Amino acid sequence: MDLSEVATYKESLEGIGIKVFVTEGNDAESYFVSKEHVNSVYPEVTLEQASAFLEESVNERRSKIIEKMINTRHMRQLHASYSGGNKPNAGAISTMCHSEFDQAPLVSLHGKIVEKAIKNKLQGHLGGEYRPMRREYCIK
Repeated sequence: MDLSEVATYKESLEGIGIKVFVTEGNDAESYFVSKEHVNSVYPEVTLEQASAFLEESVNERRSKIIEKMINTRHMRQLHASYSGGNKPNAGAISTMCHSEFDQAPLVSLHGKIVEKAIKNKLQGHLGGEYRPMRREYCIK
């Protein structure tokens, strides 16, 4: 969703008394794969290393991320069409999602998809289990 869609969606839920938390990324897991988070949980992994692991992981999962983007947009447009909106154009959606990913892959990432890849890289680097959530760390 773009920012105006998020704002409209948030307002509609808050209008009926539902409290809304909007993540900066596509999902809560996006926080756990950020280079800042990885470095704060494991200071022995530099920001540069964490960034490289993240970029590699996003590139490895490119197809799955774009597929998720396409399916999500298609579903949203299909639901909107039930209320009188235009029918979704799968080709246009695909083209837009590919373009958006190519322009800003780190903004487009889905944490759930990237998390496994970065976890494997970090386990190999650290020589042990990677646990993205530790009690002493709090996401701000």
